[in-house]
Amino acid sequence: MFPTKGERDSHFRGQCQPVISLTSLEGSIKRVERMDGKFTCPSCHTKYSRSDRLKSHWKKCKTNNETESNPHYLIN
Repeated sequence: MFPTKGERDSHFRGQCQPVISLTSLEGSIKRVERMDGKFTCPSCHTKYSRSDRLKSHWKKCKTNNETESNPHYLIN
């Protein structure tokens, strides 16, 4: 039990959320699973323990690393 919805959501993002769904620029869906307690950016391979931190990072990373040999994904 959590005293507030915000605390419950924070706990879920930081410890319980097993997967983040991503959509490629082409429209296909990719799943990024939490491995060893962390989510890995599909572009630069930086690791984050919270899904919201990866989402924040992704806004910058997807524009900095755009190349044909490195497929990018947008977070849903």
